[in-house]
Amino acid sequence: AGDKDDDLSTLQFYTANYYEKIGEVEKAKNIYIALFEETPPSIYAVQSQEVIERLNIDVSKIKEKLEKEKQEKYSQVIGKSKQ
Repeated sequence: AGDKDDDLSTLQFYTANYYEKIGEVEKAKNIYIALFEETPPSIYAVQSQEVIERLNIDVSKIKEKLEKEKQEKYSQVIGKSKQ
């Protein structure tokens, strides 16, 4: 499973890098942030953190948004299981 995870991280990092180069910075930011939040972290999580700092991305707001989305999805799943 580790090799597939590494391959996926590699693909995601270079995809984000490509988006950044063609001016699709928002798409790139989202991928970099996802890589940064990986568990377990890959080498690309470390590199993504460097890019996040370089692009001055406010990760706290994005983390709040992601947490809210997780809670909403969780509530939907719990609501469906009670029906």
